[in-house]
Amino acid sequence: MKLTVSDIAFLKNKNIIVADIEEQIQNFKKGTQYLDIVKPASLNDGILDLSEQEKAEIIKRYDSLIKNKVMTKFVPASGAATRMFKNLYTYLEDGVLTDYIQEFIDNIKSFAFYNELVNVLLLNAYDIDELLEKKEYHLIISFLLEEKGLNYGSLPKGLLSFHKKNNKVLTPIDEHIAEGDAYLGDSINLIFTISEEYTSLFKEKIKQGIKQIGRKFDYRLCYQQATTDTVAVDKNYEIVRDEQNQILMRPGGHGSLISNLNEIDADIIFIKNIDNVVSQSLLANNIQYKKILAGVLFNYQEQIFNYQKELEKLVVEEHLLEEMYSFLSEKLGTINKKWLNFSVTEKRNYLKIKMNRPLRVCGMVKNTGEPGGGPFWVANKNEETLQIAESSQINLKSSYYKTIFNKASYFNPVDLVCAVKNYKGDKFKLMKFIDKKTFFISQKSYRGKDILALEHPGLWNGGMSDWNTVFVAVPSKTFAPVKMVNDLLKKEHQ
Repeated sequence: MKLTVSDIAFLKNKNIIVADIEEQIQNFKKGTQYLDIVKPASLNDGILDLSEQEKAEIIKRYDSLIKNKVMTKFVPASGAATRMFKNLYTYLEDGVLTDYIQEFIDNIKSFAFYNELVNVLLLNAYDIDELLEKKEYHLIISFLLEEKGLNYGSLPKGLLSFHKKNNKVLTPIDEHIAEGDAYLGDSINLIFTISEEYTSLFKEKIKQGIKQIGRKFDYRLCYQQATTDTVAVDKNYEIVRDEQNQILMRPGGHGSLISNLNEIDADIIFIKNIDNVVSQSLLANNIQYKKILAGVLFNYQEQIFNYQKELEKLVVEEHLLEEMYSFLSEKLGTINKKWLNFSVTEKRNYLKIKMNRPLRVCGMVKNTGEPGGGPFWVANKNEETLQIAESSQINLKSSYYKTIFNKASYFNPVDLVCAVKNYKGDKFKLMKFIDKKTFFISQKSYRGKDILALEHPGLWNGGMSDWNTVFVAVPSKTFAPVKMVNDLLKKEHQ
C-alpha cells in the first residue's frame, strides 16, 4: 500500500489513522472469517422460556424500578427506503405487471400515503382514479418514488407514512415515540441515528410526534461518524480512488453505530430498528414484552453486581466461585471448556473479567423464513458463547455448517435491551468488547468497476460479541418489519 502525503493529510482530516487503513486492507486479503457455529440456540438451551407467572412478576418489578433508572431508546434510522420499493422500480424498468404490482395497485387506497399521492398528482393535473381506470400504473408509481412526486424511493424509511389513526397519518418516528411513551417512564429519551442531509426533516417529524404525545420529551439526532468509514479496494486489493484522486471511503455499515452507542450516558438502552413498528391499536402486546426484556435484564444485572462485589473481597469461597460460573454458563451465555482445570486463583480472575462486561437481553422470535440472523452457540478457542450470527458469517458451502444453520428455529428481530455500566456506575468502553475478526466484505460497483467494500462487525453481531448475552423467547407478533412496501398491507400496519 503506497500512500502519498496528500493521502495521509486526507485521512488525518477524517481522524482516521494509517494503521486502520492497513488493517482494513489486510482484512480484505484474509477474506470473510466464518464463525464456528456449534448448534442453534433453542428453548432452555440458550433461549429463556418464561412462564406466564414469571412474566407477570417481571413486569411488576420493571414498573417498580424504572423511576430510578435513566433509560434511552436507540433507533438506527439512516437507511433509505430504496430496497422497500425494489419491485416497483423493476416495474418502472420492464413494465411487467406481476402479481406483486397488481396487489399494490388493487390495494393502493389502503396505504397511509394514498392521500399524499393523490394530492401530488393533482398538483400535476392528474386524477388518480382516471389513471387507475386507464391502467397508467407507471405514472402513479413514478410519482410515488421519484423526486417529481413524493420522492419515497430516496427518503429514509423513518420519514414515510406507514399508518393511519383517527384520520392522522403516522410515520415510524411517530410510532417509536408512542411506543417509548408507553414504557420509558416519566421522561422519554430517544436517539435516532440519521443521515445528516435529512436533519431538518427528522426534526420536523419528531416535533409533530411530540405534539401528539403532549408531555415532556427529550431526543437527540446523531450521525454515523466519519472516523468509522472504511477504504474500498479493487480485486487486486489496491485502493480505489474517486474523481478527485482521493482515497474512496465508504460508510462502515451499522456496526459503526457502536461508536454512537458508546457515547450514550444511560443505565438502560433499548435498541430497535426504525421499520419494526405496529399500528398503535396493537401496541399493548409489544409494550408488555419490552418490559419483560428489561425486567429480565434488571434481575440478571442485580445478580451480576452482587457477584462482582463478592469478587472484590480478599477471600472468596470456592463453592461461591462455582455458583458464579454456573450463573455465567447457564444464564449469561459463556461456557469455558477448561474451567475444571483452573486453579482457584484462575477461576476468580476469569470470573472477574467475565462479570465485568456489558449485558444485553435480546428477544428472539420463531423462525418463519425471514432473511437475517439468528441465535447460535459459537465456539472460539476454549469457549462456547451465545452469538447472533448472520448467514454471511457462516460457511454455507460446508454441508456440516449448513445443516446446523438450517436447524435454527429462532430468528433475531433486533429487539434488544442493553446495560452499559458496571456495578460502580462507570460506563463500559464498548469498543473493547468487539470481535474485530467478524467483519463483512461485500462486492459493490463504482464508476462501472467492481470494487470490494468492508463493513465493521455488525452492531448486534461482532459488535457485541464479548457481551454477557441473554436470549428470551418472544411472540412473532412483536416483530412487524416493513421490508417491502406491500408489508404495509398486513394487519399489523392497518
